[in-house]
Amino acid sequence: MKAKYLITFIMIAVINLLWGIDAKTNELTTQKNSKQMETITLVASITTKKGSEVQMLELLKQLVVKSRKEKGCIRYDLHLSVEKPNVFVMYEIWKSQEALNKHMQTVHFIGYKENSKEILESLDVLKLKKLD
Repeated sequence: MKAKYLITFIMIAVINLLWGIDAKTNELTTQKNSKQMETITLVASITTKKGSEVQMLELLKQLVVKSRKEKGCIRYDLHLSVEKPNVFVMYEIWKSQEALNKHMQTVHFIGYKENSKEILESLDVLKLKKLD
């Protein structure tokens, strides 16, 4: 009889461990630091100088293709304002802050920054975290 209870206890402990349930609180926990698990979303509004729209579009298209291949990239989408043809919006989701940091150190990102300096009018970046 004792062996039966011991086996049941062990099975419950293993299930809790696999599911990540805290034995004291019976709440789900994460095995990794929650900061490491948080995705990072960026929305960047890029305004190019009038007359430089085609040049900026080409630079951004190259950036998109290379950035999407990065290990930590979940989403990297380029948009164009319907009302303002010189305003581009980049929507990005990264697996972690570390992945975003690595992205900003890549040759293609640094190259984009350097090549867009002369045609960039303004840049506004929102760094977001998902709430649900």
